[in-house]
Amino acid sequence: MPGTFVFLMTTPTSGFVVAYYSGGVTLAGSVVSQANTNGYGNSSLNAPFVLSMMGAPPPVCCTTATDTTVGLASGFNSGAGTFNLQLDNVSGGVANLNQAVSGATYSVASNGRASVSYNLGGNTENYVYYLDKANEGFIVGLGNSAEFGFFQAQSSGPFSTSSINGTFVSGTLLTVDPTSPNLATEITLSNGNLSGNTPSGALTGTYSGRGTASVNPPVLGGNDLVFYVIGPDSVVVMGSDATTSDAITAMHL
Repeated sequence: MPGTFVFLMTTPTSGFVVAYYSGGVTLAGSVVSQANTNGYGNSSLNAPFVLSMMGAPPPVCCTTATDTTVGLASGFNSGAGTFNLQLDNVSGGVANLNQAVSGATYSVASNGRASVSYNLGGNTENYVYYLDKANEGFIVGLGNSAEFGFFQAQSSGPFSTSSINGTFVSGTLLTVDPTSPNLATEITLSNGNLSGNTPSGALTGTYSGRGTASVNPPVLGGNDLVFYVIGPDSVVVMGSDATTSDAITAMHL
């Protein structure tokens, strides 16, 4: 499909892109420079990383529902090309939380393109990862939900509720459905207690575990959240209630 690309560079190595295709199709995304060009292999995925993916369950053309996933990849064996996953997913109003995947397979080409496959709930899930450096890059799903997303290396743990104390700037990541909730606010985390302000009113709640949080009023589609710590200054959060309009937000100090 012929198209025209327009780039807006915010730094010499990163920025945004808009693609205009014939037929009125317009796509938007981000661009980053790739380190270690043509120097990748299975050993380029060798440490835990946090992933987030967004999509729409079929039929993608006219959906009013979302398919969101956050999780943690770990246990890499570059020789065997295997790793493990912990995943939380809300798809089309069904919540599938704290799922464990053992023995996912992967193969990374020298240009940084990785083929990933695993079995979940009796179904084979296939993805392509594009690495821009070791343990970091972009994700494209090859299934029916048109999933796309990101993954980032996780800093060394272990983590606890006190690992992420501070006031974070929070903003909803790219959404795929106009009914998906949007959030842009400051959220303060303090030893298991959460507070902030939203258009619906003051936000309060608690968090623990991998982690999970309960908040009031509802945000990101409900009162329950699940999050994964990338590092002391960065967290990915997803609504975990069984809703058809879910969202993912990134929090940064």
